[in-house]
Amino acid sequence: FDINHVDISINIPSVPVAGDVFNLSCVIVVPPNFVENLTSVRWTYDLEASRDVTSENNDATLVPVVRNGDIFTSVLTLDPVKTTDARQYYCQATILVFGTVDRTNRDLNVQIHPPSVSILADPPTGPIYESTSYLLTCTATVNTTIVDTPVTASVVWTDPSGNVMSTNQARRQVIPPTGNSLVSMLLFQPIDTGYNNDGGTYTCQMIINSGNSLIASNQASTTHNVTIQSLPPITVDFSSVGSVEVGQSLTITCTITTVERLVVTPMITFFKMNDTDMEMLSYLNRPYSITTDDTDSVTNYTLILDPVRFEDAGMYTCMAEFNVTGFNNTNDPSTATYDYQEDSDVFTLTVDFPPVIVTISKERDDTLYAGTPFFIKCDIMLDPLVTIPVTVTNQWTRDGTNVPVGLSDATITVDLNMINTLHYNATLMFYPLDNADDSGMYTCNVEVTAPNSYMYLRNTSASANTSIAVNAAPVPVLEIVSMGITELGEEYMLNCTVTVVDRLIVSPVITWTKRSANRVISVPPVLMTVSNVMSSLYLNFSSLNTSDAGLYTCEASINVSQISIVARSNEFWNLPLISKQY
Repeated sequence: FDINHVDISINIPSVPVAGDVFNLSCVIVVPPNFVENLTSVRWTYDLEASRDVTSENNDATLVPVVRNGDIFTSVLTLDPVKTTDARQYYCQATILVFGTVDRTNRDLNVQIHPPSVSILADPPTGPIYESTSYLLTCTATVNTTIVDTPVTASVVWTDPSGNVMSTNQARRQVIPPTGNSLVSMLLFQPIDTGYNNDGGTYTCQMIINSGNSLIASNQASTTHNVTIQSLPPITVDFSSVGSVEVGQSLTITCTITTVERLVVTPMITFFKMNDTDMEMLSYLNRPYSITTDDTDSVTNYTLILDPVRFEDAGMYTCMAEFNVTGFNNTNDPSTATYDYQEDSDVFTLTVDFPPVIVTISKERDDTLYAGTPFFIKCDIMLDPLVTIPVTVTNQWTRDGTNVPVGLSDATITVDLNMINTLHYNATLMFYPLDNADDSGMYTCNVEVTAPNSYMYLRNTSASANTSIAVNAAPVPVLEIVSMGITELGEEYMLNCTVTVVDRLIVSPVITWTKRSANRVISVPPVLMTVSNVMSSLYLNFSSLNTSDAGLYTCEASINVSQISIVARSNEFWNLPLISKQY
């Protein structure tokens, strides 16, 4: 009777899954009526018994040996089982009576715990539009506490029709996990609702593997539903900020808006049509910028006009288009156009002339009388930025009504003169003023126009005004001055002096008359002198006689335009025999 009559074996009832609580049993069968107990039972990782399981694995515990008749049982509990527990185990039993050790060994296989599988969509929320890129990311997650050995993954993607998706498709690209990554991606480039209807439920199955033959693979899957919407139209819109006045600053922006993640970049054309030709944005010799937002769905073409110049006037056009096609060879119907869209917008830049400065001045500010000349002058100054040929015109109005000139009123004339290319003046001349018609508010209305070839320029106008009040001309003042007392037969002279308003455009008509014996006779003057405001008519008697006695009247009349004024002075003589007096 010896050790050879003892049977020892390790019992592993099943393949545990990582994370389970699992018992390995070492069963020692001794001969019947064996009265000795086992000296010891040890679980080790090697034949030499130098690597004790419970010493190296904190999750391993031994249950005290249980004897049932001639069967001794030692239980090793793994709580929990980990993938690193998949290895060879030795059970060694020592029986002192025999003075020897018996042992056995067995491999423990462990299955990987099923992974947690999830699918994340990009974009995660919002509508999914056809002709955009769409990405499904399938991620397997393992519990590294129990799956504590390196693992790899393989994937099986299934489309809504239940077909396994291959990794060699160009439009629906399956990207398998690589290396130790547990991530797979399904990229739609683009996703489609037309010939290729990509809507439906997709399944991602992840298989977790290990390079250890004692570790069994495991798998899990999940699904994700995809709903696709039709592509909204592309939009092109112009906007502007600033002033369209020459010399000011203006920013013109063309905004092109598409959906996010469109698989193609729209082709954008920005050009300007002026009066004679077409120029692309890059040839305008003006600063511009092209920017996109973070999503690449909004593109801004911005043209900076600082300052605005006359040559910037014109019609600006912004056009955008795109064509989404398949990526396979031309013999594949899926290479047909999925979506084609275009849009455009027009911005007509009609520039304004810089302000025209109009000032008005009067010839004088003193009291104005009818019958005197007068003018109002209007100075017109163009901005130095006006470098193109222009036409300057003006219209005078009085109290809102055009001033009659020429044949309508010969006393009023107008004149417009160019001092230089930037300076003009207009004159409204009264010759003479009329107190009945000429009082009122006068406005100098100026318009600056470009030639007809400049169809995108907006003509400009300006005005200035002043008022005048015309008074009736005062009646002339007459005064008769004589030589005093003289004798008959001597020379004698009467002087009629007429004083009128300053600047009267005509001289008064002065006449002498004598009333005698109920008859009026004209007396011809002999001398007349005229000054600015005073006129004199002399009545000369070379030799006084009694027949010269009578009532002498000096009369002055003014007749200009519609103005007629008459003034009279009388002088009466009584001729004494010796001397004459008046």
